[in-house]
Amino acid sequence: MKTATKKGCPECGKRFIFFNDDQYFYGSPVRTCKKCGNYYIDKRYHEIAIEGFKSGQLSCIGYSIACAVGIFFLWRGIHLTRYKLIGNMEPMGKILPVIFIITGVAIVLIGIFEIIMILTGKKPEKLDKLKLESEMRLKNKVYAQLLKQEGYNVPKQFL
Repeated sequence: MKTATKKGCPECGKRFIFFNDDQYFYGSPVRTCKKCGNYYIDKRYHEIAIEGFKSGQLSCIGYSIACAVGIFFLWRGIHLTRYKLIGNMEPMGKILPVIFIITGVAIVLIGIFEIIMILTGKKPEKLDKLKLESEMRLKNKVYAQLLKQEGYNVPKQFL
């Protein structure tokens, strides 16, 4: 089985939209091309039962830092708005405060949402559910063998 690249499906070459090697998803790495129907490995997808969780998934520290960055963006946008009101900005710079404010608000809201999800136990529940789904997929011996052949370190209990 071939591995997908930024170029697209390894069999038919169908281009992927928004393919980024740095993306990280949980789920089966075995994917089916919608055009040709062939199977390929998508390294962006990770089986939790094999690889575990991505580090820092259940830590509030990263999201707290994100909130601080968002507050900085928000402050900077408000600060630039003051210059806009005084009239000391170039015409192209008048949109910059709006961009900073919107970005800052979005980062703060996402950070707060993630912190709430962790503290209320919703995010750990979601990750546990994904782990159970991963274990169910790996109980299929053919699937587990396929991943082993592709270089995944499949635990012996699934082989």
